[in-house]
Amino acid sequence: MTPPCTKGCYIHFAQRVAERIGEHIEPRALWFGLIQAIHENDTSLITFVARVNRSGRRLWRFTVDGAPFFVIYDHTLDCPVTVLPPEGEARRHADLHHEPINLEDHS
Repeated sequence: MTPPCTKGCYIHFAQRVAERIGEHIEPRALWFGLIQAIHENDTSLITFVARVNRSGRRLWRFTVDGAPFFVIYDHTLDCPVTVLPPEGEARRHADLHHEPINLEDHS
């Protein structure tokens, strides 16, 4: 089954899953699991953190093997864009004044 948004988004997402979470995680299963959790607003699996831009990208927190990770989800395209580790910052778009989001504060 093809992921619901562009192939390029999925390829980028899968690369970041391998790099930032580990190759033991099946990116396709995580992709569809995140989509389903967001559609169902399943707060036991995923938690809203912040807006990344005004046009639909949002930062969500989830866990894998008990460790926190973050996903930037594009609600306009309706798909995950990338995953982030629980350290560092996520930058907001210029339309939100580039205000950083400290990921450690939300881990």
